[in-house]
Amino acid sequence: MNVNTPAQPSSGTMDVDEFMAFLETRPDNERWDLIEGVAVMMAPPSYAHQRITRNFCELLNSAFSSRASICSPIFLQASAILGFEISSPSRT
Repeated sequence: MNVNTPAQPSSGTMDVDEFMAFLETRPDNERWDLIEGVAVMMAPPSYAHQRITRNFCELLNSAFSSRASICSPIFLQASAILGFEISSPSRT
């Protein structure tokens, strides 16, 4: 490569429809993002990340206790994918 060589484009050519079709071919436990036209596999969240998420959800749920739980269903689905069991927060 020399100084006059043009830079390679940093974006891919995959559009949203192609990406959605691609996702249908992948296993459910894989997580993918479409970043500038390129399908990028995401690393699974760590246990520490899930723990922090759970703590944050409990804080939000406590702050908005007059409303329905806003985080638990999402977190419980993620924890099921990762294979560990989390009990629902107790309501006081």
